[in-house]
Amino acid sequence: MTALRSIGVFIVVGVLAGGLYLRPVPHRLSANDVVEVLPEYVMPTTIPAGLPGPSPDYGPGDVVRLVVRALQHNDDPEPQAGIMTTFKFSSPMNQQAVGPLPHFIQVVHSETYAPFINHQAAEFGRPPH
Repeated sequence: MTALRSIGVFIVVGVLAGGLYLRPVPHRLSANDVVEVLPEYVMPTTIPAGLPGPSPDYGPGDVVRLVVRALQHNDDPEPQAGIMTTFKFSSPMNQQAVGPLPHFIQVVHSETYAPFINHQAAEFGRPPH
């Protein structure tokens, strides 16, 4: 287990095509918060067919909202479903660089990206001018 020092998270993602602005509500982790090394039994190697994935029916804003909500409810309908959905929406180049899936799951559970997993809220809107 690795203890985390107190950090604040504030992330801005801009999607040019949709002009979408995403700002997850800040979440503080203290020294009492702990990130565990994931046991193998929650390390899927394949993605279930029922999870959402890329479709021409989705616009850029739809994709951002879908992925953010999937990460917010990471273990619904099964363990790591939100991260697996994120992997499905990743570009083939990103999947190749960060994959395979078990490694991608470990990366998302790292200190940098962990605040996205099971976050409490996110605000969506247009970027400030």
